[in-house]
Amino acid sequence: MLYLYRIYFVFKINLQYLYKLILVKKNFPIKKNIKNKNFDVIFNTSYHWTFSWFEYAFMRKLSKNSRVLAIVCDGLDYCELKTVTTSKPLCVLCTNVTSHLCKSSGAQVIKYSELIDASSQEELKDNVFKNNLKHFSKGNVNSVSKKNSKDIALSAYKCKKIAHTIFDNFKPKLTITANGKFIQTSYFMKKALEKKINILSYESFNSPFKLIVDRNQCSMDQIVSKKDLTSSLISNFDDLKKYIATFKYNQRYGKITPFIYHNEKAFINKKQII
Repeated sequence: MLYLYRIYFVFKINLQYLYKLILVKKNFPIKKNIKNKNFDVIFNTSYHWTFSWFEYAFMRKLSKNSRVLAIVCDGLDYCELKTVTTSKPLCVLCTNVTSHLCKSSGAQVIKYSELIDASSQEELKDNVFKNNLKHFSKGNVNSVSKKNSKDIALSAYKCKKIAHTIFDNFKPKLTITANGKFIQTSYFMKKALEKKINILSYESFNSPFKLIVDRNQCSMDQIVSKKDLTSSLISNFDDLKKYIATFKYNQRYGKITPFIYHNEKAFINKKQII
């Protein structure tokens, strides 16, 4: 019964992405793209997810006066969209949806396969890999099969190579990525910082229509302190300590973090971003 449920779930995910592909091709036309060799802004988009619209909006805005590049995944052994509770769509559907939306937003697209040897069987097991194990298993690392662990390690190596290739060949003024915590975002962020290139990272939290946006640091490494919280949200110090502990635990294990406070430093002024 469980096997049949998984088949149904995978079928449902792919059907949703096929429907998305039809809709985006119909509603988001692509203007003629000029092929650039140098770029002012690089988006580490990778794949389409709920808050990718944040990136597409910036692409459209920045592409009016800047040369914009979007990096898109077109297949890995493991993808961040896959966890023990979720399945990933077919790569061909995902990459077509993502590429089309990036191009329609004014960006030039470069795919993973153009940057690395996709047949590489080298593995990487570092702290980012370990973090992704927690994300994939939702904290229960011992439950991860050898195959899934190997797939994550293979993809970690490729993602690190992609980040090195990008920053060895391009010198953008600004880069943008989601959270900066897992294999498809962390190596990109680390390399940008190493090259002293400004990078914006963002993350959604369990709060309607809110994102944390940070400059030159991982947006999921927020520090919670008493001054960040209003007395109306946290009634006493014991509750505050409990909340902070829960926040850090969820962050460490890649879970959705209840975000009940507003840290002014986490939100960059629109003019500073643009």
